[in-house]
Amino acid sequence: MENDSTLSVYVCGKKMKIRNERRKWIHQFENVSAVVFVASLSSFDEPMFDDETINSLQDSIELFEDICNTHYFVHQHMILVLNKQDLLQEKINAETKTQQMQLTLNVRRFDMTCVNNTGKKLQDYPATSDYAGAEKDLEASVKFIESKFRDAFERSIEKLKTSPQQATVTAAQHRLLFVRVTCAYQADNVKTIFSDVQGILTGKITKNEN
Repeated sequence: MENDSTLSVYVCGKKMKIRNERRKWIHQFENVSAVVFVASLSSFDEPMFDDETINSLQDSIELFEDICNTHYFVHQHMILVLNKQDLLQEKINAETKTQQMQLTLNVRRFDMTCVNNTGKKLQDYPATSDYAGAEKDLEASVKFIESKFRDAFERSIEKLKTSPQQATVTAAQHRLLFVRVTCAYQADNVKTIFSDVQGILTGKITKNEN
């Protein structure tokens, strides 16, 4: 960072994916300057690593809200990075393929039509079942998923405002959420994210620029 200061980044990695591991490490980040939460836009149709009955995107939204609510981060701004925009686009734009086949059974031949529907619809999955936009509209899909996280953030703010501690109420009133959308494999895009993080920490990027 500027002025010869150092930006230290602590990555939770795979521990974030395993639900019963989270409480073991979250207290270690009590004195951080900001929280950068990375979520996959393309995870709307994926199950959790350790529990296939739970939708991965829904779990990310719930985890994000839990982190926003924890007292360890009450004074920190939240930086939400929505990653894998390219994979989301691939999933919602995939085409339906039809293949004609013949099956012979007991000398009789049957004509069959096999439909391979590789395209994914947001409304077919729990976390995004209320999506009402166009099926293949990437911008609308991203905005919708982003709104889920923004709603979670706003719920956390309202909850913190009910705290009996005035310091917590004051912190909640000044807390901001910054959102960035990216593809991790694009180096310039990632550099921009880190540049924005620096700007947020130094106050050069404000609410009006979010």
